[in-house]
Amino acid sequence: HLYPNQYRQQRTYKKFEKPVIKEIPPVKPINTSFEEVNPVSDNNIKSVTSEDIYSKKKKKRRKKNIVDKAKIAESVEKTLKVIRVGNIIPKKKHKEKSKEDAEDSDINKIFITDYIVLSDLADKLHVDAVELIEKAIEMGIMVTINQRIDFENASLLAMEFHFEVERIKEDAVEQKELDEQASEEDEFEKVRRPPIVTIMGHVDHGKTTLIDFLRKSRIVDTEHGKITQDIGAYTIKTENGIITVIDTPGHEAFTAMRARGAQITDMSIIIIAANDGVMPQTTEAINHCKIASVPFIIAINKIDLPDADIDKVKRQLLSNNVILSEFGGNVPVVHISAKTGNGVDNLIDSILIQAELMDLKAAIKGTVKATVIEVKQDKGLGSVINCIIQNGTLKKEDIFVAGMVYGKVRKILNEFKVEIKEATPSMPVMIIGSSGLPEVGDRFMTVSDEKTSREIARKRHFAYKEQLVKKREITSIDGFEKQLELMKKKEIKLILKGKVYGAIEALADSLQVMTNDEVLITVIYKEVGIVTENDVNAAIASKAMIVAFSTQIDNNARILAKREGVIIKQYNIIYDVLDDITVAIKSLNEPTYENVITGTAEVRQIFKISKLGSVAGLYVTEGFINRNSMMNVLRNGEEIGTFSIKTLRRFKDDVKQVDAGFECAILLDGFNDFQTGDIIKSISKVKREV
Repeated sequence: HLYPNQYRQQRTYKKFEKPVIKEIPPVKPINTSFEEVNPVSDNNIKSVTSEDIYSKKKKKRRKKNIVDKAKIAESVEKTLKVIRVGNIIPKKKHKEKSKEDAEDSDINKIFITDYIVLSDLADKLHVDAVELIEKAIEMGIMVTINQRIDFENASLLAMEFHFEVERIKEDAVEQKELDEQASEEDEFEKVRRPPIVTIMGHVDHGKTTLIDFLRKSRIVDTEHGKITQDIGAYTIKTENGIITVIDTPGHEAFTAMRARGAQITDMSIIIIAANDGVMPQTTEAINHCKIASVPFIIAINKIDLPDADIDKVKRQLLSNNVILSEFGGNVPVVHISAKTGNGVDNLIDSILIQAELMDLKAAIKGTVKATVIEVKQDKGLGSVINCIIQNGTLKKEDIFVAGMVYGKVRKILNEFKVEIKEATPSMPVMIIGSSGLPEVGDRFMTVSDEKTSREIARKRHFAYKEQLVKKREITSIDGFEKQLELMKKKEIKLILKGKVYGAIEALADSLQVMTNDEVLITVIYKEVGIVTENDVNAAIASKAMIVAFSTQIDNNARILAKREGVIIKQYNIIYDVLDDITVAIKSLNEPTYENVITGTAEVRQIFKISKLGSVAGLYVTEGFINRNSMMNVLRNGEEIGTFSIKTLRRFKDDVKQVDAGFECAILLDGFNDFQTGDIIKSISKVKREV
């Protein structure tokens, strides 16, 4: 509209009028004199005095101040439980917990599968891995940080830290297979099987030499550094029967492999060199056998050497609570020379007698069960699983599952890599045809069809992934502080690739031990196989160095590593790896200095110079005085202070150093009050060797 105002309503406004102010009457004065008021006399109404009101108020206050000591004691006990468990339970407002809820909150539960790596268990228990290892050793469980332990041992360790462990339930398919296997155990007749014997002992005490003599072979010449670095299993034919022998490494780095060897064996032979006696790895091997409840035979080797002392070895064994049969104990002892063969027949007889007493039997029909003792990647054969058959007869085309991998048996090879048709109990074999590489120590078993094997492997893989996802995060202040400490450390990151799993597992354990207060060694991952481009890309992303242990490097990986500046080092002997890492740690350590007294001098004369101040004339009594040293001034045995040198002269020349027996003049920065007879000590900072 052109004229919008014409539609507005006309409002009428009242004329402003002045307000009328009314006069307020004057206020009467208050009567300050109180008259006594008589109470109304009524029998039904009770009179209340001021004393009654105040007395009631006091009573109410007293009720509020009443303390229930029982409730306080219960509250303190709950708090202490929470502190011990290490989990702070938040208080809920407006709602109190019931007794059942309070009991459930005090119990922590973790869920694991049949096997778990010790470092993963430490994460789940919210404790440091070193603390968990110490607790395990106290309980008689010999483990390393990267070693897998079974459900029973994991449960025992968890109980020590007030945790309850529950097994992740087997899949229905796998459970069905296990039920079928359990039902058929009684169906098939069990027959006598060869004994499985593990040879253990200290490094270079003659374990592999003994096997060479028994097999009429020369294994020791083919090993790098002439030391065993993986588990080898062999079959030995004797006049009285077959013996399966497992050779374990004696080097200190291979603790986990020796423990594994003790767990899958029927008996052990502990070899001790007569000239060396009982050594650290000998004691460790004895402990492994005792923990696994495995009988063992002592073989005193190298008796042909001139410095052999058999009686000394026996005394050392007694001090380690090993009572030999000749002293009334139950541990047989045999004197041998693995080099000449002297006494080896007696050792074989002792093994066979022990096996006969143990009455070792297994079914040759039904489901095949075996234990994985080693895995490796072969260029021509692919994934190779080394197993010892424990039950049943393995044949070609059998479908199997081992850990998280499955497959069909394409080839069965013996220890000489000769193809055989079938493998019976106690036989060490190489199996070709798996979808990947299982973990060492996994259970190998045959199943009815390929679909079942694939399903079991897939479910196990999912369970493993679930464990990784459930790894704990930093939830406590202590955990956060530990992470901050780790961030301050310098770090050496490594990717380990090797020919066999056992060797790189031992290498990883040894490297973890080398971590110190300043340098942290982190193994990004360890795998069996050659070094590929994927490994180089992982090294680029994580800024890691690749260690190729007894394995090859792909040509494309080598070119990529050279272009990107990734370090790849090849080794064949574990000593060389550890030595190089030790050098790297020393180079990364921050240099530490300590104050060293390099010389002592006496003030003989004082010269006053107007522009400079007091100059002391010294006679050097011991060591030397350096121009860059700090000077500690002592008077009557009391320290006055430490000062730097401004000028150091001999006659008119400035000098860098004055040796004992010479005089010099010195001017200190910030000190002029010299007195004759003062003692001055020269202090230098010297780099301390790590």
